[in-house]
Amino acid sequence: ISDTIRKVVQGTKFNEEMHPLTDVYLYAASRAQTLSTIVKPTVDAGGIVIADRSYITSLAIQGGAQKQGIETVLSVNEKAIETVTPDLVIYLYMDPTSSMHRTFDEDGDKWESKTTEFNYEIAKGYDVAAELPSLKKIWNRIDIDKSMDIPSVAEMVWQVVEPLVTTISQ
Repeated sequence: ISDTIRKVVQGTKFNEEMHPLTDVYLYAASRAQTLSTIVKPTVDAGGIVIADRSYITSLAIQGGAQKQGIETVLSVNEKAIETVTPDLVIYLYMDPTSSMHRTFDEDGDKWESKTTEFNYEIAKGYDVAAELPSLKKIWNRIDIDKSMDIPSVAEMVWQVVEPLVTTISQ
């Protein structure tokens, strides 16, 4: 269900442009489904969940770049996430001009076709989200250079993740 919702939001071509507030609610619905069917059961069973997106992505994109407001997006998502929040957030920052040339989605999506200016607005949205009291303690920004290869970035990420994994596994 969650993947289908995301595909509708990101990859479906419509005769009209999807309103940004529609994005907010659909991503929150997808998130609620994933959290209730995958994340919560895994955590409740003692497992560790690593995700490449969270409500923080919506704060940056819909709240920041799409101008729906960080607080509005946070309010909608609080209902979707309930009490499930990350222990750690890693934000891999790359200059938006450079990052637009490092996409890994073969099919593409509506975000990859946005302008460089839009991507700078997303980056600003992440900066605003990082200042939220609920995120300050778990936020880790890693700046990556466009010349860095994947193993180098992975090593930088592991340096941040490893202490938490060690603590959890004890």
